[in-house]
Amino acid sequence: MTDQTNFDPKIYFKADPILCRIVERLPLPQVHSTKNVFHDLLSCVLEGIIHYRSRGGLFDQLLDEARMSNLTVDKYEAFEKKALRTGRVTDERRQTTQNVAAYWKMNPDLSWLTMTEQELRGHFSKINGVGEHCTEMILLYTLGLPNINPIHDRDLAIVVENLYDIAPNDNFEQRILEISSAWGDQVSLAVKYLIDWHEHGKQL
Repeated sequence: MTDQTNFDPKIYFKADPILCRIVERLPLPQVHSTKNVFHDLLSCVLEGIIHYRSRGGLFDQLLDEARMSNLTVDKYEAFEKKALRTGRVTDERRQTTQNVAAYWKMNPDLSWLTMTEQELRGHFSKINGVGEHCTEMILLYTLGLPNINPIHDRDLAIVVENLYDIAPNDNFEQRILEISSAWGDQVSLAVKYLIDWHEHGKQL
């Protein structure tokens, strides 16, 4: 694991010149996690993207409608009644939130914040409707694990394809794994830099 005391991303990512140029032009990505896996997972299910990266603010609007700020499983029924029956959310997504709440209720003693990547993936795979992308977002943003490569993230795919000249007929999953081999044990940080670059609409 990298020593964070004197960590300099420009030096650490020197094996990837493209990423180094991004690091020089952007501030260090900062994510202030809620440490609430249930809250963050429902944001991703309902909006299609985790609330830290929300563009339309749908999840925040739904919370406002329910007069809530921090969603927990014990508040779910009230949240569903006040915010999820207005026609703004598809039946499929509402059903997935129900599946998530049911899983939380069936497993009240799980310690989500101390899980390994494999443990969390195992649990999420048992919740119907929760896909790889939402799983990766929780690992990357909520738990802040250092070596997450969210290959199912559309924004990451766009920026990587543009910056690294990946051809349409290339195997994206294979290429992103090859590219990320230069990122050492700070894959998550590299990913956040690239996604920030995309969201700022910048060009090299």
